[in-house]
Formats: sequence, C-alpha cells, structure tokens
Amino acid sequence: SFVLTKDEMQCLDTARVMTGINIKYLMALLNSKFCEWVFAKFYAGGNLQGDTVRYKSTFLENLPIPELSAADQVPYEILVDCIQFARERGLDAEADTLEAVVDVMVYGLYFMEDMKAADCYINERIAESVRPFTDACDDAFKAAYVKKLAEFCKKDAVVYRGLIQSRNVGVVKTISGGKGV
Repeated sequence: SFVLTKDEMQCLDTARVMTGINIKYLMALLNSKFCEWVFAKFYAGGNLQGDTVRYKSTFLENLPIPELSAADQVPYEILVDCIQFARERGLDAEADTLEAVVDVMVYGLYFMEDMKAADCYINERIAESVRPFTDACDDAFKAAYVKKLAEFCKKDAVVYRGLIQSRNVGVVKTISGGKGV
C-alpha cells in the first residue's frame, strides 16, 4: 500500500518516494481496490507470496490516472485526511467506511457510465458533503467530524445505495472477484 507521511522514516527494504502537488489524490487512487486490482492483474512483477504484489515504479508511471481539476480532487484529499486521522486514532470502523467510499468514488472515475446506470454514482454527493479540516480544528473536533462523516455515509440514501449496490455492477464484481466492495 501507499503511505503519506510528513514524519521522517527509515525503510528497511525497497521503497519509492513520490512528491508533488497531487499526492493526496494519488493516495486515494493508488490505495483503492481498483488500482490494487489493476496492479496485480496487469502491472505487477508477479506474485511474491500469496496475494503480495510488487509495485514497480516503471509500471506505476503507466497507470492511467484520471486528470481532475484541483477543485475536483478536493473530496479525495479530504477523505485521505479523514482516513489517515481515523487510522492514527484507532477509529478503524470509520476509516473502513471512508475507504469503501473512496473505492466507490474511484469506480465512478473509471466507470462513470456503469456506476450511473446502476444508480451507484456517489462522487457528486460526496463532493457537496465533505469539508476539509482547518488549522483551527483540534483533535476532538476532527474525531467527531470523522465519526459524523462515516455515519452520514451509512445513512445518506445516495451514498449508502452506492456503497451497497455497487457490488452488483459488472466491473466491480470482476475487480472484487465477486466479493463486493
């Protein structure tokens, strides 16, 4: 998987470093079930052990990444911030929910027509519903926001339908091996 950190790190094995202005958007895409499947199926250097995949930078450069405007990347960036905060604070159920939202949004990027035809397209609903953390937000506020956002995703009719019904979309079934989102 791909990690975003501002801290110093030491890597005991092979690692690649990415820098740039779209890092959080790339994090959302690269950690999605779709991109994991694409890498394993088409780009990886073969299975190392079981389900382990080697991410090779030459293949990563060839991965088709949808070009979005800076404004259209914002919902993905917000979700990455929320997921990272949730994982760091042990809010794993909330992080799992938000990761599922990112997965469905990524399917919406790559398979918009299929997702819209199945009434599973949630990208616009999420974009109008999420708000970024600000410097004024303390950890208690962020934790409450992450919990409310995850709860919203489970209760909002559009988002919940997308999360549940996307499992029945043909391309999603193929990618998930019939296991759903």
